[in-house]
Amino acid sequence: KLVQTVSSGREVRWEFAHGLIRQTLENSLSLMRRQRAHLRVAEAMERVYGTRIERRAADVAQHLYQAGMGADPDKTVRFLTLAGDQALEAGAGDEALRLFTEALSIQEDGDDRRKLADLQYRKGLALRSLGRSEEAVDAWRPALAAYEAPDDVEGSARTGYAVAGPTRRAPRPARAAADRRMPLLVPGGRPRAAAARARRAGRTPQSR
Repeated sequence: KLVQTVSSGREVRWEFAHGLIRQTLENSLSLMRRQRAHLRVAEAMERVYGTRIERRAADVAQHLYQAGMGADPDKTVRFLTLAGDQALEAGAGDEALRLFTEALSIQEDGDDRRKLADLQYRKGLALRSLGRSEEAVDAWRPALAAYEAPDDVEGSARTGYAVAGPTRRAPRPARAAADRRMPLLVPGGRPRAAAARARRAGRTPQSR
């Protein structure tokens, strides 16, 4: 038997009876045909799951990523980011790091610097969850610069507090830069409330 049905609650899906079967079939295809096959699978999943597609974000993300240039890059990044957020929320830091890194490899070729900064911020969160604080700071620094370029006040403040959190070696400059931007977050003042929001964002599993 090559394939089998797997039930999960009210959902029924098909999968290969053994991973070697899938691997053998994939290896028999050329790279271009494999990429087209991955794209068709991703598109089929979107049709089948419809509004419930977010539950299968990790599977769709990997099929789109493996589809290479044949897949829409914005859609691929969106599903990789969603899957990474879900992995981070579930405590799967290694998986989240892989997904955010794959998303970054695509987004780095784009023009949306805010989206790139968001991914660098998320990558830093994944690294921090794995106890790799110094690497997290290295990921957050370019994110902070990217947020400040278009004057993204909330993004730069959130990232500034994230940078200041995991290491005490030199937290003051990042925290001071974030504090200076706090009054701008809420029209009419109330910088303390804005600061509290930014600090919480810097500690949450994902950006809001």
